[in-house]
Amino acid sequence: VLAKVRQTRQLGPGRPEREGATPALLRWRRRTAIAVAAGILVAGAGTATWAVQQQEVQRQRAVNESVQAVLVAPDAVVRSSAVEGGGRMTMVVSRSLDQGVVVLDATRPADDQAYQLWRVGDSIVDAGVLDPGQGTATRVITGVNSVDAVALTLEPAGGSAQPSKLPPLAGVPTV
Repeated sequence: VLAKVRQTRQLGPGRPEREGATPALLRWRRRTAIAVAAGILVAGAGTATWAVQQQEVQRQRAVNESVQAVLVAPDAVVRSSAVEGGGRMTMVVSRSLDQGVVVLDATRPADDQAYQLWRVGDSIVDAGVLDPGQGTATRVITGVNSVDAVALTLEPAGGSAQPSKLPPLAGVPTV
């Protein structure tokens, strides 16, 4: 047996050749496996994109329903204030729903600044930051029964923990 070992040609490192597998067949199999893997990745990415879009649609639908509920509430009251620097902040308040809808149409701020809404009562609490450079928006404000007003300030992009400048650019009473 040992004598035969010395005479038998040894295979080099790597995969042993498959019987009957031509180089063309091996290339075809490799390309098919790569194509199947790529197809699975594309399908997964498409599914993820669809799921994110569905979540955004559902979120926007919920906001629209809240806006509509406030606007058609029998106790809805419209209040408005000029915005320092140009524009108007209007709010529709429904005490029975404890919500208000703020419609802002103000001068567009610089790209490194953002308008920020505040609930003003015993304390001043953040009620939302607009995107940097955005001058128009519609926002739903909850908990309006526990505050005296909703105010607007101009803050650095991303907003602030507390208003950086008082008095605010605009303020609308909730009561």
